[in-house]
Amino acid sequence: MSHTSGYEDYAPQDYTIPAWTTPTTAQAIVHEWATKPLDFEPGTQYQYSNTNFNIVGLIVEKVSGQPFWPFLKSRVLDPVGLVHTIDLDTQHDQLEPTGYFRYALGPLRPALMEAPGWYFADGGMAMPVADLLAWDISLMDESLLRHSSYAAMETPTKLKNGQESSYGLGLSVNELDGHRLLSHTGEVGGFVAANAVVPDDKFAVAVLTNQEASPAASAIMRAVAAVMRPSGPTTGADDTAAAEALARRVLASLQKGTIDRGLFTSNANFYFDQQGLSDFASSLGPLGDIRTLKQTSTSLRGGMRYRGFAVEFGNGTRVNLSTYFTTDGKIEQFLVEPVS
Repeated sequence: MSHTSGYEDYAPQDYTIPAWTTPTTAQAIVHEWATKPLDFEPGTQYQYSNTNFNIVGLIVEKVSGQPFWPFLKSRVLDPVGLVHTIDLDTQHDQLEPTGYFRYALGPLRPALMEAPGWYFADGGMAMPVADLLAWDISLMDESLLRHSSYAAMETPTKLKNGQESSYGLGLSVNELDGHRLLSHTGEVGGFVAANAVVPDDKFAVAVLTNQEASPAASAIMRAVAAVMRPSGPTTGADDTAAAEALARRVLASLQKGTIDRGLFTSNANFYFDQQGLSDFASSLGPLGDIRTLKQTSTSLRGGMRYRGFAVEFGNGTRVNLSTYFTTDGKIEQFLVEPVS
């Protein structure tokens, strides 16, 4: 739960890849991904991995003797009062909003949903915002578990080199203006969520959006939290000239509706179908040449390097660019979203 195991993330992408369109099981996911060589020696790094949460869910089933969802409902959801929360894997037909995605700044299109089995302990719950806020209140009041359990959840994990990871057990742990900030984001096909709790000040911000890969949920969460408290945590940047140059070149090609497919993985080439290339060209081409492109964040996930970029075009339009690079330098993800 601290994401220091070294197990590779089976789902780091922010778009639906071909594998996710075929039904599977949590056991099959874990068997495929947790039997791979570790990304690093356990305890030496923090690297978010959905595979970890699937393993936790299977452990819960083994220890409790129950399927994961009935255990979760009887031991967590019902006691906290999350009465409108559904299991995406078996109750997907009860999901009311439509999830969307877009290619660059093109029109919104219905998202390609994951097949049964891909929703488990890492992304199986769908709920209205009121249920999520009810959970936040229980976290602030420590109404479900012993205090020692909450303390374990909310304590940053210490790595073997003595450094802290800014992540506890299933929660990001940071500070907002000197006060504890517990947060997490989440995404499935067509939807992004962001949730933040400041327990010492007894306030929380929960945001649910229905467009995949969109930065809107986190942007709204930060903006509302800033109103509640005037300042918040900052993140550093580690700009890499070579990555910026490559991103600029690829983005300029996409403005013309073309890509060098040799630069991309098979998953990314699947994403950039003819419709995708057309939407990128029609929505980005008229914006003019790329005026600036700067890397704003970088991290490791799923055995890949994530890089986020801020881009401004000649006509003044600004967008965010979200990328993943594999260890052999291939582009696994290259998504453009408007600045929220």
